[in-house]
Amino acid sequence: MLSRRAIIVGGPLLANEISDEALTLMLISLKKQLSRRCIYIETRNLNDYSYWKKIFETCGFSYAPHYNFHIDVSEGEQVDKRMDKSRRRRIRRATENGVNISCENPDIKGFYDILSNLYRTKIHKPLPPLSMFEQLRKEPFAKYFIVKDSQGKTIGGQLILMLEHHVAYAWYCCGLDKEYHDLYPSIMANYAAIRYAADNGFERYDMMGAGTPKEDYGVRDFKAQFGGTLVEHGRYLHVCRPVVYWLGSKAIALLKYLHK
Repeated sequence: MLSRRAIIVGGPLLANEISDEALTLMLISLKKQLSRRCIYIETRNLNDYSYWKKIFETCGFSYAPHYNFHIDVSEGEQVDKRMDKSRRRRIRRATENGVNISCENPDIKGFYDILSNLYRTKIHKPLPPLSMFEQLRKEPFAKYFIVKDSQGKTIGGQLILMLEHHVAYAWYCCGLDKEYHDLYPSIMANYAAIRYAADNGFERYDMMGAGTPKEDYGVRDFKAQFGGTLVEHGRYLHVCRPVVYWLGSKAIALLKYLHK
């Protein structure tokens, strides 16, 4: 009950010429349809919605800053050059140590086991079931990059979603970085996906979030070294049930504290 939420990943799909009246009616209708079914409604914007900020706020959606990194992959030969030197050095070392990337017949169960452990021990947020990840294997807009050591053991991976050949979105990523520190599985998983986007005519690689300006966020530092541009498109939040939302926020904060 404390985690029932309505997340609009990417933000609402709006025509460039949408009128203020049409957007207002859409947001009011959205609240009416969902207010009894969830605790809060949140748009996690992957593009710039600042033009419509006043309308969102008038309709009861508060704005919260949130960072992201966009990597320009339209000029493939420039992608590696924009990366931090230490990142390029680690990629080269992992390759020399026998890391390989598997995309065909991906080991989704092995990937999911690593990912679920990460969510259980560090992230402390709900993770969709294995069946969803298995179903995505069949979809043309999804692609797995499974990182394996020289013996063929799965040690990490990256799942991306693709918008035709425009944008590739980094969705789920994990790696056994402590156990295989000389193979840098998380770095290699990200790099393989970025390299794929660059080599296959995509315009942008979206790293899907880098925390808020108020928090020190190790993931933001990790993503910054891939040479992307830091953007701040934020999120819009409407709380449908304030008391339950407050209780849920406190419960999540307590869980994170207990698992430090």
